[in-house]
Amino acid sequence: MPYQSISTPRFYINIYEFLASTGYLEMPSYEGGNPGHYYTLPVNPTLHTGGESDLPFYPNILNNPFIALLGHDMQTDYSFDVGHTAIVNGTPGSGFKGFSISKLDAQPGVLNLNAECNVGSIVIGSYYDMPHSPDLNLTLSYEYGGIKTTETKGGASLSNATHTGPPAWGPLGAWELGNDPDILYRTTQRSGRKIWDLSFSYLDDGDVFGSNQSLMNSTWVNEASDGYDDGDIVPDGDGNEGEFIYNLLTDDNFYSQVLHRVQGSRLPFIFQPDNNDNTNFAICKFDMKSFRFQQQAPGLYRISGLKIREVW
Repeated sequence: MPYQSISTPRFYINIYEFLASTGYLEMPSYEGGNPGHYYTLPVNPTLHTGGESDLPFYPNILNNPFIALLGHDMQTDYSFDVGHTAIVNGTPGSGFKGFSISKLDAQPGVLNLNAECNVGSIVIGSYYDMPHSPDLNLTLSYEYGGIKTTETKGGASLSNATHTGPPAWGPLGAWELGNDPDILYRTTQRSGRKIWDLSFSYLDDGDVFGSNQSLMNSTWVNEASDGYDDGDIVPDGDGNEGEFIYNLLTDDNFYSQVLHRVQGSRLPFIFQPDNNDNTNFAICKFDMKSFRFQQQAPGLYRISGLKIREVW
């Protein structure tokens, strides 16, 4: 669905940034690079000498793994030790500078950039699709908070801009694709800061919270299967019967896959307002200190006032 419309949103979450924020691991660094490149922000293109870079092991907790390379000038291919499918500009040899996003078949252990290039951010993690579209009473705003206007004693209006939009990613603007761009493509990119205000109604409790918000799979009550969906509890005779199949990190729900991993409003994520529109992306944070889940019917909830703000 084009024209910047919002349909079924997708959230791309940086797993290294999440695990580093908890103290579980230190940020990796590639050969000739530094740990900053595995953070989502800032997207600051610097030289990568090419070749293989080993990625550190982390728990197998990615339901929908992806990799995004932001602010690169590659016109040659890159590869992994696992299969991948292009979302945007991710096909080897595609030849476009700017950014690339690919789905991965499994957790990657090696990233291979096959030639010397500049790369801003290397984001590895998992994505989560909302179960359905938001309510119709949504808003999309463009904020110009970096522009300050004063009026002189003579009545003249004077404006000063500290920023008018996302900073450029090297020779291209943020989220631009192209080859051999000139200064026009860097200085006249889209202006304004995007802000979405969304609400979602009639979300299943399993899609919002999941069956188990503990790291352990053991249940703590008798007859644990009562009230749970099929597939959430190990059935009798299947070994470990009565235990949860999923835990806080492995269940596919909004709290586990998005809210917990960005720690509310702390960490940034890549936001795609429509998971079928590959022309519309932004790096965002939740611009709220609390998240309200209102029960509408037994087992059904509404998330109201979900404010998503573009950041850089």
